[in-house]
Amino acid sequence: MLMETLKKNMKPFFWGIIICFVATIFVWWGADGRLGSENPNILATLGGEEIPSSDFYYVYEFQLKNIPEQIRSTMTDEDTLRYKKNFLEHYLFTKLLVQAAKKTGFEATEDEILNKLKQMCERDGRLDESLYKGLVSRPPFPWPVFENYLHDIVLSSKMRDFLASGAKVTDTEVKDE
Repeated sequence: MLMETLKKNMKPFFWGIIICFVATIFVWWGADGRLGSENPNILATLGGEEIPSSDFYYVYEFQLKNIPEQIRSTMTDEDTLRYKKNFLEHYLFTKLLVQAAKKTGFEATEDEILNKLKQMCERDGRLDESLYKGLVSRPPFPWPVFENYLHDIVLSSKMRDFLASGAKVTDTEVKDE
């Protein structure tokens, strides 16, 4: 009985998240890139939390640099703009997941954040010590922003896992759709 109720309520919950995400993007376009803020240093305000533009650009540049050079060198300005728009959507969606995770009671421990950093430094399944030491001693952007970035990855991952765990579909339900 409880599982049936959860299954029935998961669809509206997922649609609610999707609608909030899409609405956020529409509001963003309608506000000249400023979501609910007249301050050009604030990218967006999501759930009362101000998202600094600088945080977005630090993470965006970091991700852009992680695209292999052979691919990056072939990207046109249009490709780069499309990548930036897609990354913005991903970034804001991650922020929404983090807010939902916090409301659900999830936390990111220091060990989990450290493990995420180590995962980022794995090459061929092994920790690349020089890469790890380099990231710790010279993070790609200011340490508080980098630590918050890792924190958000951990929390959004927990929320995705939580949402996916409740989304069980039987063969019969698939056939019925």
